[in-house]
Amino acid sequence: MEYNSIMTPPGSASPGGSRIDIFSTDDVDRNDRVEYWNGIATRYFGHLEAHATGPSEFRATLTTRPVSFLRAFHIAGSGHQVRRDAPNGGAVPDAIKLLLQVRGRCRVDQNGRTAHLDPGSWCVYDTWRPYEITNLGRVEQIVIQIPRHQIIDRSFRRLSEPFLADPNRSAMAQIAASFIRSYTDPGIVPEDGDEFLAETTVGFVRRALHANASQRRSVQTPSNQLRSRVRQYILAHLSNPDLSIDRIAQSMGCSKRYLHQVFAMENVTIERHIWRLRIDRCCEALAEQGQMKKSISEIAFEWGFNSSAHFSRLFKAQVGVAPTSFRRKPTATPVQSGKGRVGLVA
Repeated sequence: MEYNSIMTPPGSASPGGSRIDIFSTDDVDRNDRVEYWNGIATRYFGHLEAHATGPSEFRATLTTRPVSFLRAFHIAGSGHQVRRDAPNGGAVPDAIKLLLQVRGRCRVDQNGRTAHLDPGSWCVYDTWRPYEITNLGRVEQIVIQIPRHQIIDRSFRRLSEPFLADPNRSAMAQIAASFIRSYTDPGIVPEDGDEFLAETTVGFVRRALHANASQRRSVQTPSNQLRSRVRQYILAHLSNPDLSIDRIAQSMGCSKRYLHQVFAMENVTIERHIWRLRIDRCCEALAEQGQMKKSISEIAFEWGFNSSAHFSRLFKAQVGVAPTSFRRKPTATPVQSGKGRVGLVA
């Protein structure tokens, strides 16, 4: 396998071939790093807009290699966001993408749904549709591009939303995550083993998607439909400090008791789900250079909090550090509390 460390403009590199290509911002002027990274992302993933989310110096590295009919990427970098605002019709590559979170946390937003990824979890999403990936501080990820025609089942040609595989809920998801990690060390798999890697990866994805589709078909009940409507309502009104169980129940035309019954099987209450989403949005705001003039309380109030003390307690419980510490060093990896995992998006 040929290695090629690339510090020249990303347009000079070909995404084909059998070599391992390495792109890094280390030798790029700090003022040009985001533009350079944007060019790399667009080169391999189609038209994307990328920008840094933190006030500190942006740094990132991408390592990529072909794996039979797939392409694997290892990404490590400081907080940043990538976004596709329009359908990728006709653009290359037309692919399904698998993203495994190795370190740090990220959020994948697509079609009104959100997948929160903690270390060890992974998701599958359709790159043809508009989407947004927000990396909350420093992250390490493995991304696998799967050509659409490799997902044979016609029902999966166009995924409508990100599918989250949580190793804490599924043994298969945990096994798949361990397997996918092998992509970061091509030395442990001989070159003639790439076809096995590719076919096994596609097998994991197909099985996960089929199992999820079967489960959805078997549980299309009024309760599930209501849960979906509640999720959408929460996202639309997240910054409203008056967002509450009472308001949600009134908007849904049901009682608070019925709402609690509908979400009883989830591993988090509706209130916790709302607070976690708000904390995530506050993390992004605290890391953005354009919001440095705002006080921490202003940001908290913009996202629905009405008490600085309450915000600080929840922030430290979920992120692991106080808001002031996070703002000084937003590249620190947040600590996920054991009770904070959200099950409403799975």
